[in-house]
Amino acid sequence: MNNKVINEKLILDPIGTNITIDKGDINYLFPDVHKVIKVELYCPICKEKRVFKCDDSHNTGYYLNRLGSDRERGIFQEKNELLIYNFSCEFNHKFKMIFETLGNGELIKVGQYPWPRYFSQKINDDIFKILDDNERTYYMLSIKSQDNNLNIASFVYLRRVFESLIAKAIKKSSTDFTGKKVKEQIKQLVKEGLLNEILNNTGYNVLYTLLSDGIHNLTEEQCKEQFDLLKSAIEIILEDEIYKRSLEKRKISIGNLLSNKNSEVKE
Repeated sequence: MNNKVINEKLILDPIGTNITIDKGDINYLFPDVHKVIKVELYCPICKEKRVFKCDDSHNTGYYLNRLGSDRERGIFQEKNELLIYNFSCEFNHKFKMIFETLGNGELIKVGQYPWPRYFSQKINDDIFKILDDNERTYYMLSIKSQDNNLNIASFVYLRRVFESLIAKAIKKSSTDFTGKKVKEQIKQLVKEGLLNEILNNTGYNVLYTLLSDGIHNLTEEQCKEQFDLLKSAIEIILEDEIYKRSLEKRKISIGNLLSNKNSEVKE
């Protein structure tokens, strides 16, 4: 499975990624009867690591059917032709990846389905359960935007998730937040225990500031560099809420069991 070109990193890279092929590595692009391309990565349907295979019978695109010098000429001299790879795991779960030739050995990743982030990590089902419909949509759109190199857009959707979490906490508070800035709201909500201290005031404020800066001031590349950190911070907030709900259920369950035992003792 040691393919120098078609590998897990390339599959996880966002749409718009450019790669340059050395002439000595050109055959790594072309699966044939004697050389099946294999990649081990997380299967979003199996929900565990699988080996995905790609051979010549599962591909389309002009250059994938060429041989010898025709392959080299196609990759290094011609433009705007497609290489389309169709992979499947042992349970026949499939994904497709498409590259366009730019000439001089350069390729650009122009398409992939399912999109890259599906293969990089498990989507936390517990997180989805505590998000409302709008928050789920924003959360997934932020990931999809980042996968498509729309990095500023990914910040827009992440901020909407964060703002929704703040709004929910405000509804639980008896404080009048009229005219208060977001930083003041956060400070009060943490004080009331409606936002967990896991990130403290500073952490929440930095998170909101970075999300806002990404939309108004940062470049696409800067947003790309910051995305995983900010996404993880929001997920920590959600995971903490999951833990609190689970703990509350356990308290109720144990309380009920003890009450039943107390009744038995009295009898």
